[in-house]
Amino acid sequence: MNSKIFRKNELFLRNGFETDGVWGFPVVKRQKFDFENVELIACSDVSSHDVSNLDKGIHHFVDDYRFEVLYNRPDNCIEKYKRYRFVLTPDYSLYAEMNLWRQIESIGKSRWVGAY
Repeated sequence: MNSKIFRKNELFLRNGFETDGVWGFPVVKRQKFDFENVELIACSDVSSHDVSNLDKGIHHFVDDYRFEVLYNRPDNCIEKYKRYRFVLTPDYSLYAEMNLWRQIESIGKSRWVGAY
């Protein structure tokens, strides 16, 4: 893929959402939700063959590498996730040892996935 085509690739640019703030993070819109009887399943336990957990929500409180595919190939995950009750925005790690640019990147990735 040449540079001109690559720079127009929507997944590369990731700028298809409303943004806000000095860093231009995507806006994650608040969702109304009934928090009664909430049960969660880890994203790493989601299966396209699962029928016993579809009434649960999906969380991402696992090692980041387990849900990196959600950022890199979101359409693949959406097909599996859409059968469940809800999906929480992933919480990419923000370690104190990380340089600031890595922390900012983690926040941006989380917001982009949430907006997606």
